Amino acid sequence: MPVSSLTPLSLTASVNLSRLREALKDLENDNDFFIDDGSWCCTTCASSNAWSEGEGKPFIFWHEQNEDSLHTDKSFEMPIHFGIASDMANLEEIGEVAKTIISVLEKHEIPTVWDGDLDKCIVVELGEHKPYLGGSDDPYEDEYDYDYMDVELFIPLNKETKDYCSNECEEEYEPEGSYSFFQRINDGESLKDAIQRLPKKIIKYITHYQRHFNTGGCGFAVEPILEIDSTLGHTFGDSLKEALEKENII
Repeated sequence: MPVSSLTPLSLTASVNLSRLREALKDLENDNDFFIDDGSWCCTTCASSNAWSEGEGKPFIFWHEQNEDSLHTDKSFEMPIHFGIASDMANLEEIGEVAKTIISVLEKHEIPTVWDGDLDKCIVVELGEHKPYLGGSDDPYEDEYDYDYMDVELFIPLNKETKDYCSNECEEEYEPEGSYSFFQRINDGESLKDAIQRLPKKIIKYITHYQRHFNTGGCGFAVEPILEIDSTLGHTFGDSLKEALEKENII
């Protein structure tokens, strides 16, 4: 889920990933699946986690490498992995898991490609739904009722940062003693690129960050709050801090 800070991020991919995550919630809540929407770096780690955390359950996951590649793949295709976390599961039962996944994805209007081979992933086609960029004639439409990506950036309060300290962090999961603000990530822009548009005097104070996808006026976090030097989940690419240092930004 924490894709590389150097990866150009696709708004179309983000729109369709949001729909895919909703489908996974249905599989979890209605079909007792163990789900993982890209929190691990690779197939080995994600599969091991599914077997340990979802013991005995059907599971579905994709990993960070899958999501990272999706943003740069013009076909907007991504493999998702599935199975049952049990040595007692037979081939027929695993096949039923695949059919359940495909059926739920169809309800969410997510096309799939799978030839029935249990050794192969189900491929989801994540370019079907295009971003809504606003501009309707609806007089009740809010100015933010459209699809966009941004990142919440966490900083301390001081004389240089005071104009950017929009939100005081009060939740337990937020960095203690911090404030935050949001920076837009343009379609095709990497996280590093988006942050480079900020004044250097602000960039040097960033301690944590969290990417969001926004639709219909609501924002959804697509990764945990990460420290600027975190490489959590990154199988390639630098931490955000390393990427900015290479550009002599900090």
